[in-house]
Amino acid sequence: MTWTCGACETVNGPNDPDCIVCGEAKGTAPPPEPPRAKAAPPPPEASRPRREPRPTRSPEPRRPEATPLPPPARGDRSNGRVAALTALVLLLLVAGIVVASSGGPSGSDAPSGASASPAAGGDDDGTTESADASSTRVFHRGAYTLALPRSWRSAEKDVAHEGYVESRWHPASNPDVTILVDHTRGYEGSPYDGAKGVQRQVRDAPSYRPIGWRRVTLGGREAWRWEFMLGGLHKVDYFLSGCGTGYALLGSASPARYARWEPTFERVARTLAPSC
Repeated sequence: MTWTCGACETVNGPNDPDCIVCGEAKGTAPPPEPPRAKAAPPPPEASRPRREPRPTRSPEPRRPEATPLPPPARGDRSNGRVAALTALVLLLLVAGIVVASSGGPSGSDAPSGASASPAAGGDDDGTTESADASSTRVFHRGAYTLALPRSWRSAEKDVAHEGYVESRWHPASNPDVTILVDHTRGYEGSPYDGAKGVQRQVRDAPSYRPIGWRRVTLGGREAWRWEFMLGGLHKVDYFLSGCGTGYALLGSASPARYARWEPTFERVARTLAPSC
């Protein structure tokens, strides 16, 4: 049976093959596709497995940025060298002072471990003195012993003159300051007699001027002290006797420096010990 396209669709429905052919013959659009099944909706959030929340990391504290050191100044290196040189110079000066103050034997003189009595030592300018035995040296002569400051040097040793024997010392840095000791063997007089005999020899000199004349005690022995000016020098002469020998110790310095050295002269005189 031949159907018209409209009747075919009405009687048999849109799916009848004759209607489809009819439709294609007429150039009509193919029938619509049947509706597709809808996708199942996603499960609710509650049915999904929950992920554990990641622990939050506390922000690390920011490290303070290091402040760059300023470049060294140009003069730093030279200042370091100057400081090093200064320290070296000071060290050498201290070493020189220690060596100078330690002294040493002069000529054939040998230092003794202790002074004959609590003698005084001193430095070259006579401004400081000490009773410490280590600051003095004991000199042995033919008829006596004598303790002097370690900085002093022997200039003459037991030089024989007519009627007496003489020895002389002076500070290492000042030969114009001197201590002179002479002794006369077989002397039978008193210290006063010895001083009076020497005074007669100089009292008429134009430059002589007496200053002091008195009895003193040296090392437990009676002695005589005579202070005077002669030849432009200020002098003090100590006289004593013992063991059949007469002794005289003469200290001499310029008038301007005598006051500095006079204590040293007296202390050295107190150490003079006759050798019997």
